[in-house]
Amino acid sequence: MPNNPDADFAVKVIDQAVIKDKFKELIVNEIELMSEIQHPNVCRLYTATKTPSNYYLVMEFCNGGDLQDFVSLRGGFLKEPIARGILK
Repeated sequence: MPNNPDADFAVKVIDQAVIKDKFKELIVNEIELMSEIQHPNVCRLYTATKTPSNYYLVMEFCNGGDLQDFVSLRGGFLKEPIARGILK
């Protein structure tokens, strides 16, 4: 985690009671993958904790919206140079 005491974080809470068993494995896989990815265009997962009732994911706070919002604001598609820059 960043050593900056003024850093903002996002905490995603996933209620285990509403997740079907087959999706729990997918969530665990996603957490494992996200913990390995460090890319400027992907929100970073700093840590994840599981309690008997919830999963807690501490992530980088990104207030600019998500990729779906970005694409929607541009008519539902991106020109190739923009898409290439995001996927780089």
